[in-house]
Amino acid sequence: MPKDWTTEDLQNLTSQQLLQLHWNAETRSRDANPKISTAAAALLPKVDEEIARRQLSKASKPNGRRRVPSSEKGRVEREYANHILSMVEALTEKFDLSKETATQLSIGIRNFRARNTIGRGGDALLGGAQRAGKVWIDRYTAYRVKDVLVSFSVILERDDPFDGLKFIVQAPERLLAHPQSLSAIRNTADNQASLEKGEMGEVFPTFGEAADAYERILSEIAPEQKKGR
Repeated sequence: MPKDWTTEDLQNLTSQQLLQLHWNAETRSRDANPKISTAAAALLPKVDEEIARRQLSKASKPNGRRRVPSSEKGRVEREYANHILSMVEALTEKFDLSKETATQLSIGIRNFRARNTIGRGGDALLGGAQRAGKVWIDRYTAYRVKDVLVSFSVILERDDPFDGLKFIVQAPERLLAHPQSLSAIRNTADNQASLEKGEMGEVFPTFGEAADAYERILSEIAPEQKKGR
């Protein structure tokens, strides 16, 4: 990508490309190479400004918060579903997340059932809360091995503004830096059921930070991908 992005360059990007650029820049701003991290850190404010400009052009609710129209909701959902797919693709280059391997590693675990990382049609998984109409967006990926289930979700509660997206990593408490009960971070969580199952999660301000946390957790529980596969 160009080293010096102009305002015109950013305006010519699709929203999906802009979000992808933001994630890339955010990740590279923490790179050990100072040239890479400095350039990425300088790019981030420009990308943020363009993202904000597009959000500010949306319709407003009477109380000043932006409601997500159905057309915008579909666009945002598609963008983040693709974002999740890109993340999963990158993760499968590092880790063996196949159901076959997870099943082999989980022999002896009662009622074990491996999870798909993506849907049958090659799309990000669709959460039950969205299916039931309880939230605008509930798209996710998940992985299960032995007695551990982890997931990465992008959630937009009903009537929340576009910038109200939640990036949630769900995992056992021991694998989270700042664990909270799901009932504390998701309006649609079944409080009692979540507590009984010990379900915990952590919400992050950005997709990139949540993706980094999810990768760290996978590095602790999933086998590395064999070289030359």
